[in-house]
Amino acid sequence: MRWSKEGWDYRSRGRTRYRYKYRLVAELRDGGKLVIMFYHPFKSKSLRTHKELAGAASRIVMDVLPQEALEKIRDVEIIVERDKTLDLVREVA
Repeated sequence: MRWSKEGWDYRSRGRTRYRYKYRLVAELRDGGKLVIMFYHPFKSKSLRTHKELAGAASRIVMDVLPQEALEKIRDVEIIVERDKTLDLVREVA
């Protein structure tokens, strides 16, 4: 089974807030392995950024998946990748 969602999310760093467009694809494979592919526009390859975006992906996927799919999950793999075509808006507070 496969689900996808596109939308906007927010990420803050100090007084700067970033509004970014994401694309999420979740696939439940045989054996209960859930693979989440989360595409974002950020350049940074830091572990902190990667962890924040993986957290956003896990939060968003809970809204996308139906309850019966959540019950079948045995293992989760989150893949976070940059997609230069997605929009990024910087807002300073």
